[in-house]
Amino acid sequence: MIEVNFLPWRKLKQKKRRTRFLFILLIIIAITTILNSIVYFNINQKLAAQKARNDILKNYIQKLTIKKEKYNAIQQQHKKLLALLIKQHQLKNKNKKIIMLINTLEKNSFKNLTLKSLKINQTLITLEVQTAKNTNINKLTSALSKLSFLNKPKLSIVSDNKKTIPIYSIQYERLK
Repeated sequence: MIEVNFLPWRKLKQKKRRTRFLFILLIIIAITTILNSIVYFNINQKLAAQKARNDILKNYIQKLTIKKEKYNAIQQQHKKLLALLIKQHQLKNKNKKIIMLINTLEKNSFKNLTLKSLKINQTLITLEVQTAKNTNINKLTSALSKLSFLNKPKLSIVSDNKKTIPIYSIQYERLK
């Protein structure tokens, strides 16, 4: 029988297969590298865009934080001013009667009558006036008696020196 050596043919076929395998492997590696690069650059681009948006949002949040702090400061100042306004209103209402008393004294300007002192406590209001005429005392007491919060006037003479003008004390009980 004739012996045919198929080894070179097998080797050649094997070499072709190996070459084709390496070629396909190189193509697959190249395509994989290209796809990985595309994915990598795409992800990096998206990350950079997101980072830029995050920076914009951080700046916006910082501006909002500053505005919020200013708003809170204004809000606290507003609360303080409102509390002062409420307190002023309460004091005004509390002292409204005293203001009415002073307005009555101002409206009824009496000739030759001088208000020496005005003492106010929880239950009494004491006026010390200096006048030469008793009619001025009568006019003063009648004007003050029209105020609803003054009650039971008591008139007394503080100083009655013949050389000076006498000082009278008028004491009223204060109604609440």
